[in-house]
Amino acid sequence: MNRTRGAALIIVLFIAAILASMAALMIVKTKQHVERITIAKEFMSAERQLITDVNELIYVTQTTPYAIMGDNTDFSLFENILPKGMNLQGVPFQFGNSEVTIQEMGGLITIMPFDRTLFMRYLTHLNWPDNEIHRFIDVLEDWQDVDGFKRINGAEAFEYNVFGYPLNQTLQAVKEIGLFAKVDKNRLERLAMDKNLLLFGAGAITPGYAPDDLLAVFNSEFDAKLILKQRNKNRANKDGLPSNNNPTGNWIIKVNTSYGQAKSSKILHLVRRFSERRPFVISYWQERER
Repeated sequence: MNRTRGAALIIVLFIAAILASMAALMIVKTKQHVERITIAKEFMSAERQLITDVNELIYVTQTTPYAIMGDNTDFSLFENILPKGMNLQGVPFQFGNSEVTIQEMGGLITIMPFDRTLFMRYLTHLNWPDNEIHRFIDVLEDWQDVDGFKRINGAEAFEYNVFGYPLNQTLQAVKEIGLFAKVDKNRLERLAMDKNLLLFGAGAITPGYAPDDLLAVFNSEFDAKLILKQRNKNRANKDGLPSNNNPTGNWIIKVNTSYGQAKSSKILHLVRRFSERRPFVISYWQERER
């Protein structure tokens, strides 16, 4: 009898332990589901918040003189519309619930149209040796020309040892630079990921909107220091950043926002149009920065 009771007690305890484990597991699973739902909800809120700020940003810039005057706009006339610190020179500023960066395309380095002198200045600024600079430019032209003519420092099919290279057509993406032959691979990889380099330029060159680290490319070293000094002074006073150019209206806009534990980011290219019903188009949209 005692043995039967003892066995029954062990079975009861074993069942109780199983039920307790299942209850604990259900609590953990429920908590995980709640956390996932919370993250998804916060991400959706962050996305909604970001889209709202992007729409509002485009509206206030395109319905004020800022679209034409850029950083030369008299901000005192639009204190309740344009945010403090707004600029087209790649310096982050706060707008709504998001951090925004706008870069005027004319202040960057472009591959097409190709300005040989400016590009050489840029590669010199990146501390490329002269022989590598000339080699790169020859290889770039060999990659894009329609025939098999090989330039002095260039590279044609034999140097690539890969069928179909070079493509003998216009570059399709900046990252194609990483495939070039006869040029230092480490330099090519860094250049292919360079945020100051654009495949296609849109509009005129506007050196007044160059990012701080490109001032020395568009200006003499002495002038670059003076411009940077004035920029820093204006930023400290939260004034508009000085520029001697009006913008082309072609902007790279980066927006980052957060809601709770969730974060959202977008990159878009706003391109101005003339003599059409729509004054601008969004020519590029990237969900998040890579």
